[in-house]
Amino acid sequence: MRKNNFFIDLETFYIVLFCNSLIIKILIEEVGIMILYPAILKTIDPKKDEDILQIHLDYLNNLISQGKVFAKGPFTDHSGGLIIFKVNSLEEARELIENDPVIVNKSREYELKEWRSNVE
Repeated sequence: MRKNNFFIDLETFYIVLFCNSLIIKILIEEVGIMILYPAILKTIDPKKDEDILQIHLDYLNNLISQGKVFAKGPFTDHSGGLIIFKVNSLEEARELIENDPVIVNKSREYELKEWRSNVE
């Protein structure tokens, strides 16, 4: 790569990339900044949802045991629920939510977001 205002050599690029990754890791571990992935689930078929509720809960409990779920729970108005994933990427969170039995069986639909938690 050409060195001027717009180009850097590949070695410098990798050093910068590594340093940025290290800074993010320090921020997450030491300062308390986390990237989490909340999924808002909306019930669209209450009967089917009731039938597969235990399978859904078993699926989530397995993810909890793996450390991949930060928090979960139903909305008090019974319209659905919230799952907050603690994983490495939006893609991983999307894969987990799309394999949730309530999504696979189309009893709920979801919206997934990337969220930066900065609790002090």
